[in-house]
Amino acid sequence: DDLSKERVCELGLEGHRYFDLVRQHRAAKVIKTYGANRANRRGLYFREGVNELFPIPQTEIDVSNGIVEQNPGY
Repeated sequence: DDLSKERVCELGLEGHRYFDLVRQHRAAKVIKTYGANRANRRGLYFREGVNELFPIPQTEIDVSNGIVEQNPGY
C-alpha cells in the first residue's frame, strides 16, 4: 500500500528502516529476500530471533539486581 512505500522511502534514507522492519516482525523475510537477489548474498544468512537483538549494557544488568538478563548470544 502507499503508506508502506512511504515508510520505505522515508525511513530508509534516515537510517531507521531496519528498526521499523524489526518492530513489524518483517526483518527476516525482507532481509533474506534482499540477500537472495544480491550477487554477494548479503543478508541471506539473517537469523530470526538472533539478529534483531542487541546486547544490553552490562551496567544496566548490574543495577537491575538480577531482574534484567542479557539477550541470547551476547
